[in-house]
Amino acid sequence: MLSYGMTHEAGALFRELLDENAAVAPGTRNQAWFYLGKVFYLEQDSIAARDALERVDDELLQAESDELYHEWLYLRGQLALSGTAGTSGETVDELIDSLPESSPWRAYLHYNQAVGMLSEGQTEEAMDALASSIACLASCPNSSRR
Repeated sequence: MLSYGMTHEAGALFRELLDENAAVAPGTRNQAWFYLGKVFYLEQDSIAARDALERVDDELLQAESDELYHEWLYLRGQLALSGTAGTSGETVDELIDSLPESSPWRAYLHYNQAVGMLSEGQTEEAMDALASSIACLASCPNSSRR
């Protein structure tokens, strides 16, 4: 269903099939919620994205894939920047700090945070965030592939 753009239908099916009591491997369940949340985010459905991403077990995701874990932090940061923060109450700064210095996701969040600050007239704070973004990109070995 996801590949046909039927994300809300897939979400309803996921909720049924990926119930905690279902016979689905925890890692599979976790990745399914991650990818469903990502698709909702890309469709700009912030509430559905937040709800799906909150169902991800962060410790399991990090143990299985640092790359997906870092992207998961980025997506949650983007939602927080747009005013759709998760129920855990983490701030954008906390999510940025959870990402490694060399992660391009960290640089992207810094940049988007700076753009938001500029639009709110917080020029000095925005300049600091942009400087952090540039420094991070300079240290990212794979930043050109994203």
